[in-house]
Amino acid sequence: MVTLGSVSKAEGLIEKRPMNKNYLMRSGSLMGFEQAVSDLGGDAQALLRRVNLTLDDLSDGDKMIPVESMVRVLEYGAELLQCTDFGLRVAQYQDWTALGNVGVLLKNSDTLESVYAAIQRYFSLHTNGEYWDYRKEGNYSYITRYEKFHDVNHACQHQELSFGVCILLLQDLLGKNNIGARLEFSHKPMSDLSVYKKYFPMEVCFSQEYDRLILDNRHLTVKSGEINRRIRQQAEVHLMRLLQERPLDIEHQVRTILVQTMAAREHSIDKVAALLNTNRRALQRKLAAQGLDYKTLLSDVRMSTACWHLKSSELDITLLSEILGYSDVSAFSHAFKKSMNCSAREWRNREKMK
Repeated sequence: MVTLGSVSKAEGLIEKRPMNKNYLMRSGSLMGFEQAVSDLGGDAQALLRRVNLTLDDLSDGDKMIPVESMVRVLEYGAELLQCTDFGLRVAQYQDWTALGNVGVLLKNSDTLESVYAAIQRYFSLHTNGEYWDYRKEGNYSYITRYEKFHDVNHACQHQELSFGVCILLLQDLLGKNNIGARLEFSHKPMSDLSVYKKYFPMEVCFSQEYDRLILDNRHLTVKSGEINRRIRQQAEVHLMRLLQERPLDIEHQVRTILVQTMAAREHSIDKVAALLNTNRRALQRKLAAQGLDYKTLLSDVRMSTACWHLKSSELDITLLSEILGYSDVSAFSHAFKKSMNCSAREWRNREKMK
């Protein structure tokens, strides 16, 4: 039996400053956590207590819990149970039910385009801390995962769990032999590369620009025989009602758009306002009503994203400045030093020493 004594090392892995927003997610995201911990000889209840959660919280998959709590409990599990692939182990216990009614809707979709349309509209009901994008380009399709909670610098186990589940669900949707040409993670590898081969039937690369899965379009035919349109319709009615009851606030909406548009330099306030079907002045008023302003939000998203990459990956700083939408690396360097009181390179080196 693994005992949970001092956690100074595990706690040292994770920044303790709070997120700017209290991002939430359904506790169904931790489906399989108790079993994975038990398999490793650990105490799931003791681990959960460290992030103010209980087994009862996990039993109700629709309970909304802080994203930060999930990120931390996965990192604690990996460290204290000495299991570098802990997030991937948890993922192996998950299926469509981990996503609740969103999962019901996705499982009964007849094309990847309809899957993406459902994710775009309803995924915030599962979690408002991340966003998944799907696009086709030439012979390939790209499924990209964006995070809005970079304030927690070590969310690597959570990232790996997310793509572990993604692969399993796509295999169910498309067939086990039709998945993936390449998987890219923005962080450094947490395990030996041979470990990833057990979970992902494709090339896996690290310290990349994005967290994304690249698929060959020749293999993207959804198995139509298992689709139940009546069940799909019932799930969508339920989700539409929830969406009306729990709309995203303006800060969450702006942050979501910023993480998607920075790299393409499509993040001006006018363009963001247009994507929200409003105008600059109306957006400024809505933000001001919450004590916010656009420039501060943009800077915060940029700096938290920069710190994530600097600490968790080996991404080149020049490339990082492009991802963040700066005109050149000197503009990024100036902004980073102004915000963090040191250069990006100094910050990265300092964090490596911790």
